[in-house]
Amino acid sequence: MGLGLLVCLLSLLFFLVRPVAAAGPPAEIVDGLVMNSERELLLYFRLGDAMTPAMKEGVNNGITLAIIYQVELLHHASTGLESLANITFSRTLLFDTLKEEYRVTSTRQGEGAEVAATLAAAQRHLTWVHDLPLIALSGLAAGDRYLVKVMARLDRKGLPVRFQNVIGFVKTWDFTTDWYHITFAVPQVSP
Repeated sequence: MGLGLLVCLLSLLFFLVRPVAAAGPPAEIVDGLVMNSERELLLYFRLGDAMTPAMKEGVNNGITLAIIYQVELLHHASTGLESLANITFSRTLLFDTLKEEYRVTSTRQGEGAEVAATLAAAQRHLTWVHDLPLIALSGLAAGDRYLVKVMARLDRKGLPVRFQNVIGFVKTWDFTTDWYHITFAVPQVSP
């Protein structure tokens, strides 16, 4: 076997067995619950395991972390699933190094900015969603079945431009959860 062929085979072997970059966090939607107020159907859920140690370190070094949430409310109609609501909003976490505080902002209407002294408290503001109005109760039919779907993903656009296309960096941060499902039926009102 010639030296050139040996070098070529070793190079090929190097590319085939090199370690794969670590994947992003095993983020998932958990603790989903549908409740109602006097007038509206409300959704509660949490994004679990959303931040790796590298992500926490990055936030503490001033990198902005943004998560996009998508929620759908579907009605089991006789003709199939019918969409009643489709809500998309994002939350952004930023550490202010001068004030030494974390700020979580949201694009969700009526949801103001939250300020936290610790990363753990800021992470709760970033990942816990409560009192999300889906539809007026008058839009639900007694006896019918409904499906709520929820998912979350990292907003790459929230990352600094210099990091958006760095493969190793993005792989350790990037995530998209599976769809989380909640099914429920509206009870019949007895006369």
